[in-house]
Amino acid sequence: MGIFRAIDDSPTEIFVKKALPFEAMLKQQLWEKKLTTKQPEVRVGIYPGMVIKANRKSDSYVLRHKDPITKKPTCITLGNAANTSLAEAMARANIHCDALKAGRSPNESMITFSDYFDKYHYPALKNKKSAKDDQSRVKNHIRPVIGHMPLAMVRPHHLMNLIEQLPAHLAVATKNHVTVVIKSIFKQAVERGLLENNPAARLKVRRTLNARQRVLDMAEIRAVTAPVESEANPLPRYLNRFLLATAVRLSEALTAKFSDIDETTGFLHLGMTKNGKPRAVPLSEEALAVINGLSAIRRNEYLFPGRFGGHMTRPSSALKRMQADAGVSGFCYHDFRRTGCSIAINAGIPLLDASRLLGHSNTAVTQAHYAVLHADRLHAAAALISNVLRAAVGTATE
Repeated sequence: MGIFRAIDDSPTEIFVKKALPFEAMLKQQLWEKKLTTKQPEVRVGIYPGMVIKANRKSDSYVLRHKDPITKKPTCITLGNAANTSLAEAMARANIHCDALKAGRSPNESMITFSDYFDKYHYPALKNKKSAKDDQSRVKNHIRPVIGHMPLAMVRPHHLMNLIEQLPAHLAVATKNHVTVVIKSIFKQAVERGLLENNPAARLKVRRTLNARQRVLDMAEIRAVTAPVESEANPLPRYLNRFLLATAVRLSEALTAKFSDIDETTGFLHLGMTKNGKPRAVPLSEEALAVINGLSAIRRNEYLFPGRFGGHMTRPSSALKRMQADAGVSGFCYHDFRRTGCSIAINAGIPLLDASRLLGHSNTAVTQAHYAVLHADRLHAAAALISNVLRAAVGTATE
């Protein structure tokens, strides 16, 4: 261990003068054994069980050990001697020995990032609505860079370089999503016992300066929710009313079923959400009125049925048409969710309650991206401070 640490920490003259000649000496000894032995190998001597072994096609560095899980003798290849230096083989042996001491299987520790994601991480995302998004981020931005690397060989600087070298055209929010996916994958690997240290622990998400703050005013709400007699399909306006009344995500509303509604308690039970956790959404009188209207035109099990079965897809064109007819613009479906939250916050509902209503895991997300305070409330806060200061000054004067 000590020899490897010295080489790894200070690859200077000691490495050049000692490690390289030692590597040449090992290969020379192996070549000499090839002349007299059918299965020649030479002990490296730095780690117990580490040898350089001759094969039919090429020579390899190998580490023999007893698997702590199966309790059977086995070996693992550290690298081809033709394109793997002794220092690289020692680095891998060091990781394996650390895994053995911790009772982990070295074979599992050397699983590549791509194999780990496909075998362990992605199957665990099956209950998250964002699973496909995470898979896409791994495919486009992470797998091409570190997908081939053994999980145990990934270091913090590899991940920092990956984030820094993401395409410049990507938004800060997108880069943050990639960072979060990386952190999630390596955190899970540590929890599974495949890694002792988390190389992604110090990765930070960047602060977004362009956080969307759009909320609808009363005129805009009226324009996209009021019934229009000439419309043959009332579902888009019912959808707008439902999103505002419940503050659920668009995908949650579109996939909600009549069977998810508990009329006794007045809750809509969502089994699959963005973070993979089920939650119950309280149904107000407005939400129940929408559900009653949807029941009258029910075509299948979904609250918002599709034309040809299943549930409705994202009705973007309908929203654009409604905005054009009303002479308003500049908002999207997710702004309904932000508007609902802001209405609650400005009415005096505690931030924690509003956060739970939206299904957030903590109040920080709610406060940063959803709680948009009205100008009147901000003026009221400023007036309160002013009154206290004036009272203090008046007392001091007297």
